[in-house]
Amino acid sequence: MSRILPHRISTEFAKARFLSDSSATIELLLLVVIEENMPLVLDQLQTLSLLSRPQITAALKKLEADGDIKIEKLGDETYYRVTERGTARSRYMFVDYFHELRKMESCLTESLVARLSKLAQEGIRSVAVYPVGETAEVVAAALPAAGMSLAMAVDDSPSAWDRKFHGLSVRPTADLKGARIDGVILATCVFQEQLRKQLATLGIDVVIIPF
Repeated sequence: MSRILPHRISTEFAKARFLSDSSATIELLLLVVIEENMPLVLDQLQTLSLLSRPQITAALKKLEADGDIKIEKLGDETYYRVTERGTARSRYMFVDYFHELRKMESCLTESLVARLSKLAQEGIRSVAVYPVGETAEVVAAALPAAGMSLAMAVDDSPSAWDRKFHGLSVRPTADLKGARIDGVILATCVFQEQLRKQLATLGIDVVIIPF
């Protein structure tokens, strides 16, 4: 059976500046894109940032008012440049963003440990992670504190096989068949239903979906 861990939003996530206030993220993105490619016209900025025209227009208006960017007219074209103040602000925002991500990672790990601990108390202790990637790193870091042990790391990609993951060699997903484990943690936020069905064909009846 699949074990889907209940989703719980932490108060830390609710207070996150760059997650709750999208305007800060948009302003940071525009400052970086303009600084790396200036001077830019609006059409180029939209192509590079992948933002909508209304999002860009509103953010540019605020950035100009704050003195973070300056506008230059050349013929019929309007170009945007980042000012010294804008460069300094983007650096400060990057530091805030980094610290916020670290805080979110810590919060996520604590929440994950609490939820996995309940499954460990039910006897699910020896687990495999699938697939191997950044999400699997978060999961693997949480296992010891949750009372679980990493028995296998598997992936569908041949390029991942035999690479080391937390001391284990990454193996093909097919190796899960007959493996002496208590369950598989699906360490991805995408294609979960498709991957769960694939695991079912290998006889895996305990699939833990933590995210």
